[in-house]
Amino acid sequence: MNLFILLLLILIIPVKTDPQKKRIWDYTIKQTGINSERIKFFSLHHESHFKSAYRMYSDNKIIGIGVRNYRNYCNDKKYYISNISCSTHPHNTYIQFLSELGLIGFSFLLFLFFIFIYFSIRHLREKFLKQKILFDNFQICLLASILITIWPLAPSGNFFNNWLSIIYFYPIGMLLWSFQNNKY
Repeated sequence: MNLFILLLLILIIPVKTDPQKKRIWDYTIKQTGINSERIKFFSLHHESHFKSAYRMYSDNKIIGIGVRNYRNYCNDKKYYISNISCSTHPHNTYIQFLSELGLIGFSFLLFLFFIFIYFSIRHLREKFLKQKILFDNFQICLLASILITIWPLAPSGNFFNNWLSIIYFYPIGMLLWSFQNNKY
C-alpha cells in the first residue's frame, strides 16, 4: 500500500504543480517531439550525437577511433551532423563503445550486460518456479544498480570519466565481494 501511495505521489505532484509540470512533462514532450511529425530519440542533441558516433563507427568498425576521441573527431567534415552534434562523448555507453572501441570493445560490454541479465533472469526463475532464493536482497540491489547503469536504451555520461567509474565499478566490486563472502 505504501508503495502504491508513493508511486501515486510521484506521478501526481509533477502534473499538478505548474513549474514541475513545465520542466518534467512539457519540456520532455517538446524534446522528444511526441506532438510533432517526427519523434526524436531522447532529444535533438542526443540524436545528433548518436548519428555522429554511428558515422565514426561505420568508418572504424573493428577497433574504433580510440578512447576519448569522440570529441576530437566530431567536428570532422565526414562526421559532422549539425552545430549541436559535437560534444565530449556521444551520451550513450553502447554507442560510445561502438564509436571509440569498435566491435572489440563493444562485444566486451555486451557480454557483461548479458551476464547480468542472465543472473537476474536466473534469480527470478529460481524464486518463482522453484521457490528458491538465489541472491539475497543486498545482491539483488547491486544487480539492479548495475543493470540500471549499463542499460542500453538510456542516455549516459562518458564511460571513461573518473567519477562515473565509481558508479559503474563499485557495485560490481561489492557484488563480487558478496559472492565470495556470501553475506554482507
